[in-house]
Amino acid sequence: MDLLLRQARLIDGSGAASVPVTWTALVTRTDKPGAALRTVERAGALPGEVYPQIACRPIVMQITMTDPTPLAAIDEWKEVLALPRDSRAALYADAVWRDRARSPTVDAWAARWPKVSVQETVAHGDAVGVPLDQFAVDRRTTPFDLMLDLALADDMTTRFQVVLENDADDEIGTLLADKRTLLGLSDAGAHASQLCDACYSTHLLGHWVRERNAITLEEASHTPPRPPSWPPTRRSIMTPRTPPPYSCHCRGDGLARALACHRP
Repeated sequence: MDLLLRQARLIDGSGAASVPVTWTALVTRTDKPGAALRTVERAGALPGEVYPQIACRPIVMQITMTDPTPLAAIDEWKEVLALPRDSRAALYADAVWRDRARSPTVDAWAARWPKVSVQETVAHGDAVGVPLDQFAVDRRTTPFDLMLDLALADDMTTRFQVVLENDADDEIGTLLADKRTLLGLSDAGAHASQLCDACYSTHLLGHWVRERNAITLEEASHTPPRPPSWPPTRRSIMTPRTPPPYSCHCRGDGLARALACHRP
């Protein structure tokens, strides 16, 4: 569904109930520069209070060849997933299967290989952080074969990082500073073996506050409640103080609240 159509429906519900609404997720993409910002601008011209949720770091997935679930859409990898885990390495070493799986895999992930890299390895320290397509050129092979060869040499323990989206860094910084957005997509999620953003708070402070100066420490740590006459303002990012957009009063002045302490 088009994001603005989705927002229009939320605004209709928000206006009818007179409550702010938030939706997830608005992400940046290097292959669609400026698209997220244009959505915020166009949506901001609509009536009602609707706050898209954004993330402060790339949406990243980690996989191993023991559980290559993200490749399941490719027919040849369905054969892998149908096998017991301890039988998958033998199939990866099978030249006949590789010949069948190579082209479909290379083609299906053509836009993704530059965003795949080795994250954890015992046997190949020189491969950590290097885009797999670049490393494959250096090794005179394909990213598909290299991924399998690294895993097999590492006793199937190699962990690969795959950047899915939200990888346009400059645009993320602009979105973080925009008062019409909410920071969401933190350390919660249903795919614990593949996704973990538990470091989002330290990334926010280290990367966006200290290194990029996209927002101030005060903005990242604490946003005061707004009087009705003020324009919409974003919620507190680092502390669980009541988000102003939600108009909750369960943590009003004088009641218990969290304290975020930062060491300069």
